[in-house]
Amino acid sequence: MMILNELSDLFFPRLCILCKSLLIEKEGQICLECLSELPYINSLTLRHNHPAAVLFAGQKNIVNVAAFLRYEKGGDVQKLIFSLKYRGNTELACQLGRQAALALQKRTEAPDGRVADLIIPVPLHTAKRRERGYNQSELISRGIASALNLPIYTTALVRCTATRTQTDKNSSERRLNMQKAFEFPDTRILPSGSRVLLVDDVITSGATLTACARALSSAPGIRITILALAAAGYNAT
Repeated sequence: MMILNELSDLFFPRLCILCKSLLIEKEGQICLECLSELPYINSLTLRHNHPAAVLFAGQKNIVNVAAFLRYEKGGDVQKLIFSLKYRGNTELACQLGRQAALALQKRTEAPDGRVADLIIPVPLHTAKRRERGYNQSELISRGIASALNLPIYTTALVRCTATRTQTDKNSSERRLNMQKAFEFPDTRILPSGSRVLLVDDVITSGATLTACARALSSAPGIRITILALAAAGYNAT
């Protein structure tokens, strides 16, 4: 097996997804130098003046909004998100999900030291899931689950409307587009008072995550922490 791995590395060398340099043993898909230069949100929790945090302000069940990286158009984070979202890069999604989870874990103030009781990834519509073959939020959630030892509830939320793309819409249009896009068909699936980690790839206007939180709000005593790999429009560290 070792010989096969060496031959594979010889003919198909492992390269950093960002700088294309040769990866050394135990490096993931991103070399250590590129990892160190990613635009991390050091505070992790989004401050109240962030447009996404403001959008979530009216959601009483949302107790925390966190993102790991700053998303900038044309930047390295956009390249990473593109790879895991549109190319099904499972290894990268798990790597970044795990790192984001460990960063959040360090900052938790819960008495039991746990970030949440369970993970709910933002779902795709069945047609989109069938077309793409995977849900990027689920891929990210696998990495988070491996770090925090939490169960993933992939069927708790249902995307009942195949909404059009959000990329060409402003904040108000995105919110309108996402109205009634999600359903929470069985509130009994979650124990009363559950602490839920709601996971997505990028926070832009927050419209998708707001719609998910509203759907989940019928669960008794639910407390939601939003965790995204990245947030757009966040300039402070």
